[in-house]
Order: sequence, then C-alpha cells, then structure tokens
Amino acid sequence: MAEITPTQISTLKDFYALMAATREVRFLAVGEILKGANVPDHVVISLKNALRALTDVPEEDGKRILSLDGQRDMFLEMDYEINELRKDLLYLE
Repeated sequence: MAEITPTQISTLKDFYALMAATREVRFLAVGEILKGANVPDHVVISLKNALRALTDVPEEDGKRILSLDGQRDMFLEMDYEINELRKDLLYLE
C-alpha cells in the first residue's frame, strides 16, 4: 500500500524519494477513481503529508534550499510540485 507519512526533506535525494512516493499515491487514487470507487482516506492524508514536507523546506528568494551532499546546497523552484499537490487535494477533498 502506497502511503506517505509525515517527513522532513533536506536533501535532493529526499526530494526525489518524496516525488516517487507521490506518484505511487496518485496512481492509486486514479485507479480508484476510474473504478468508480471511493479514494481511501490515507491517500488524502499522504498527499497532505507530502505537501507539508515540501512547504516546510527552507526558502530563500523564492527558491527552496536542499543539500546535495551535506556540504553543498542546491536552490530549487518547487512551486509546480506544491501547486499540483494543492490541486490534487482540492479535487480529492
């Protein structure tokens, strides 16, 4: 079962792992919708946890800061990912 628990992302690797997990959760949701079934509650909870993890990443000048290797940082625009999660949640709720 695909599920995203509350988490904190601080590295690029964490970010990619979270995005992979959201893909699994979204895939499950779409499958249920196409079957005409109710989307399980844990899907919404999982997507909320993912959104919280993304919005909690420190930000500077509109870009989120993630560590590459503990010594170097990378600045990312995560607006697309955050907005898409918000849209998914709006639809599912």
